Amino acid sequence: MKKLYLLILPILFIGCSDTKLKTNKKEPQPISNSSNLDSLTVEAQKPISEIPSNVDDKFETFLKYFNEDSIFQVSRIDFPIKVKFADSSKDYEMSEEIIPKQEFLKLDFTYDSIKSIEYEQIIEVKGDKATIGLRGIENGIMADFYFKKKNGKWMLETWEDAST
Repeated sequence: MKKLYLLILPILFIGCSDTKLKTNKKEPQPISNSSNLDSLTVEAQKPISEIPSNVDDKFETFLKYFNEDSIFQVSRIDFPIKVKFADSSKDYEMSEEIIPKQEFLKLDFTYDSIKSIEYEQIIEVKGDKATIGLRGIENGIMADFYFKKKNGKWMLETWEDAST
């Protein structure tokens, strides 16, 4: 079974093949080789920036740090995370996969609307819920990432990748 999280990143891989979209973005890097964050590389253990105490006040602020800091990102996901994807081996019928922390790859929702000709990114925030939608431009990309505020902190709950 293909690893779903490789299909839905903004550097996006198309779900129906192993051909990735041509972008200038970096390849995803594994967060960890074990379930213990202590096993992260020395470089990955250094926070990119100081996380402000008000990081959860606005979703946009949270998302900036979620994109930049892999340690912060992992802390904002309850593992294992259950996700849905269009399974190419089942004629693109939606399937579920559970991703443990040790198999998770860092997500990056950094988006430049001027430079991106492959997809659009739509962020919708309603109270304590937020959705990031990725919609391909004539290429079959379609994914939604669901966030929810829990105990005052934004958390990634799940995602659905219906890309073909």
